[in-house]
Amino acid sequence: MATDLLYLRAGELVAFAATSLPDISRAFVALDAPALDCPDTVTVHINALSRQALSYGVPLSEFEAGPALGGAVSLASFVITVVRCAPRPGDSGERPPPIAYENASQLLLTDLWTLWKAIPPAIDRAELWQGSCQKFVLGPVASIPESGGFAGWTLALTAEVSP
Repeated sequence: MATDLLYLRAGELVAFAATSLPDISRAFVALDAPALDCPDTVTVHINALSRQALSYGVPLSEFEAGPALGGAVSLASFVITVVRCAPRPGDSGERPPPIAYENASQLLLTDLWTLWKAIPPAIDRAELWQGSCQKFVLGPVASIPESGGFAGWTLALTAEVSP
């Protein structure tokens, strides 16, 4: 296994997400959940890494999880974060009209649905991760509450990373 396999997979995923969504101005592999400091941003970070026995439902004890274990795969939990603008009060403190919230919601939900529908076939057709990922689970999704004029959501993708 290449020493930078996790980074390379995260990089491919963030590039795929950025090219799948409209008007993304910033995309990068993040250390962790990114700060909500710039709109039209997509990031990917690794939330967890684990080993799973090939016999599903059979937990690995710490003695079975050593480097010689042959019947297990490595699983990584990638987290895609999308950040967009959220309505803000005007200079004189007036609240944004409901249509501003509707428009922001439509953009964020369209982003989510676009990736939700695009990622599985891209993996299946080897357009993402060059077909080296046979097993994956898409979801869950979590919203990111509005903060400082930004809002977004995260989409988890747990995938096998064994070469």
